[in-house]
Amino acid sequence: MFRLKTPVVLMLAFAFLLLTACGGDFSSLDEDLRVSDMSSDEVATYCEDEEDFFDNNVTDDEALEASCATLSILMTAFAGAFAGDDEEADLVTVCDNFYTECLEEEGESTNGDGGSCLDRYDKAECTATVGEFADCRREVVEGLKDVNREFTCEIFADEDAMEDDDHPLGIALDKFLEGGPACTIVNDKCPVAEDEEGED
Repeated sequence: MFRLKTPVVLMLAFAFLLLTACGGDFSSLDEDLRVSDMSSDEVATYCEDEEDFFDNNVTDDEALEASCATLSILMTAFAGAFAGDDEEADLVTVCDNFYTECLEEEGESTNGDGGSCLDRYDKAECTATVGEFADCRREVVEGLKDVNREFTCEIFADEDAMEDDDHPLGIALDKFLEGGPACTIVNDKCPVAEDEEGED
């Protein structure tokens, strides 16, 4: 299948974060401020700024559609992998059904637990700056919009596309879920908190 490296639970976690939305046009804090040096008030300010950034750049419909597209691709690929040899599953229809049902459940989403948007990380050891987090979040938003532009269930009817590591949809999904070079910097500088490690 086309390139998609993100673990399942992390995939759903990122989708949920963008649905609930936990320098410069991104935050009122100094872009060179490291997470490890933030006070509790600065963490709260950062999270408010991040929420505002997503609210200003991603509509609720865009977030829902990208999350449902991601889930539909995942669930359909799973269904196809376990289909029996004698089954002629119409994976395009399976995908379409997953996507439609996901969109219809819009009002049934669960709110977060009220924790900090940085709780995923060991904040005391996280040396990424506000500016680096901003660049990462911009990459994720770009990926989200790319997913919505490239998503089609018809990909399951195209064997060549499914085998293409450089297919635009696969690249878009990776960018949405993992970001790009800027998010790699954040991940390298910010270890995951111990109580979050089992969820990846």
